[in-house]
Amino acid sequence: MKFKKKFFALLLLLIGVIFFSLFIGPVSLGLKDFIFAIKNPSSNLGVIFFELRFDRIIAAALVGAMLAISGVFLQGIFLNPLVDPYIFGVSSSAGFFYLLSLYLGLPVYQNIIFCILGGCLILFIFLILNTLTHNSLILVLTGVIISSFMSALISLILIISPSVLSKSMLYWLLGSFNLVENQYFLISTLAICVVLFFNNYFANGINLIGLGDEKSSSLGLDIKKFRIIILLSTSLFVVLSILIAGIIGYVGLIIPHLCRMIGVYNARHLIPIAALVGAIFLIVSDDIARSIISPSELPIGIVTSIVGLPIFLFIILSLKKNARN
Repeated sequence: MKFKKKFFALLLLLIGVIFFSLFIGPVSLGLKDFIFAIKNPSSNLGVIFFELRFDRIIAAALVGAMLAISGVFLQGIFLNPLVDPYIFGVSSSAGFFYLLSLYLGLPVYQNIIFCILGGCLILFIFLILNTLTHNSLILVLTGVIISSFMSALISLILIISPSVLSKSMLYWLLGSFNLVENQYFLISTLAICVVLFFNNYFANGINLIGLGDEKSSSLGLDIKKFRIIILLSTSLFVVLSILIAGIIGYVGLIIPHLCRMIGVYNARHLIPIAALVGAIFLIVSDDIARSIISPSELPIGIVTSIVGLPIFLFIILSLKKNARN
């Protein structure tokens, strides 16, 4: 199937999933209720459909797209199929700096800057480490160590600052769209649109890096500049995802591999396809999270981890098998 057909098929699927998800929740609602809500948007049904559920669905779509693109970016510049913002500890680092900014009582814009700095710090460490060793397992183990360390620091802040600790914050640590922060919707949408608008630039850079540093430089790619842009873009995506819904793992790992399984390899096609698949995946995951133990709900991070961990292990085993061959 050609790229355009795949793209529009996934776009139609995304629209269908969004519509279907409007009817999933602790309150059972049908098509008649939806029609009534359209006619009476200020009614209770209107609030449920268009403020509570629709906001939640849009949040899941935006976060799914941003984390999926982040996975494509990181796997592209590190030339490593195991790379993911969550596995590398980028999400935990940004989450720690976010909680630290709350603890220090910093204003909102400084919270965002603090988070971006936290994400960039870890990514630059890995960029340096990647120049010293190309061993995938060493990078992954380093990521696990950093992630564990940052999680410990997050726990420390929650212990020493009871005002920060709450049930909603605990859900935030595992990822949740229960209390989405919709003030970040606009900047998230703009960030995704900018990346898609400059898709050729990002895709060409990723494709050239796959040829090696020397060859990509000879073909006109400023490798240092490109990697810095990728790292900043990834950090921004991760930070916005955390601000909207908390720490959600494995999306950036799973989605690029799912896209390659349906025959999408070229970065020029992979970036927009991954955005669509990521949005669909996280909306469906959220549907499962809020319906499997209804009227209660699971943090979405639990659902993505249950799906992501087996895929992660499968990729590691595949790499070991290929290395032996």
